[in-house]
Amino acid sequence: KKAAAKNGGKLRLVYQYGAGLEGVDHDAAREHGVCVARIPAELSGNGVSTAEHALFLLLGLLRRYSLSQKQMLEERRLGAPIGITLKGKRVVLLGFGSIGREAAIRLKAFGATVIGIRQGPWAQADLELIDEKATSLHEGVRGADALIVCCPLTDSTRGVVNAELIRDNGKPLHLVNVARGGVVDMDSVLDGLGSGSLEGFAADVFPQEPFLSRVDDPTNEAGGVGPLLGLQKKGANVFLTPHLGGVTDVSYGGMARIFSENVLEFFGERNSGGAGDDRSRWWERPEDGAVTVPPPEEWLR
Repeated sequence: KKAAAKNGGKLRLVYQYGAGLEGVDHDAAREHGVCVARIPAELSGNGVSTAEHALFLLLGLLRRYSLSQKQMLEERRLGAPIGITLKGKRVVLLGFGSIGREAAIRLKAFGATVIGIRQGPWAQADLELIDEKATSLHEGVRGADALIVCCPLTDSTRGVVNAELIRDNGKPLHLVNVARGGVVDMDSVLDGLGSGSLEGFAADVFPQEPFLSRVDDPTNEAGGVGPLLGLQKKGANVFLTPHLGGVTDVSYGGMARIFSENVLEFFGERNSGGAGDDRSRWWERPEDGAVTVPPPEEWLR
């Protein structure tokens, strides 16, 4: 808002170099007539990259990767700890946008049973990618072996993965978050790991980014990373990565291409279509990433 006000009306476009727009003040953008845009994950390859990373994190939990590294490097042990196979396990996808779709394809290849949860209506093509659809979050998660969180952060999803959900599952749960840190309540994660209701927790995203303090801070000031690392050192099944799910050759290459082409077109340096071609005004097409008002309260986009 301050940037728009100080710019004397010259600011015309705020372009998120990625898919998430939770860091943009949409009300201020609308007030000053500024167009807000993002790069849809399904167009850039970010969805594929993040889905692969979600599977990497889940497999790391099932095979207790962090503990195995500790036992190998510090204790020189072989053949431990015992792992869990993904085949035949019930895996819930909270969110079925581009990441959820790509994750479902890969989970099916491993022989997992895939349960999908989304707020909006299901397309037939998406239904064919899953084994079951759930009408509510608690219904879908109950009895699951793993939950992969891959939905946008909105008012309705903030903190939706909490102690009640984890406890009501009825069995220890493997939890993976590749969405946004705020979707998962970190105090509930710490409690779940301590009580055993969480079999493991993996995350590529955190409530506070960038971290306000050292990641080994024992408080929650670093987005809960300090307490998690403390539990990890004690043998807890914790697997953390620094928000790099979409940091791949395919994803970054796709984002750079879409961003540069669209910015040039927006400022009149380039026209992708002739007269009457609606693609010549991509910023009026939500499917191409244009958002001129706050995004709707959806779980899946």
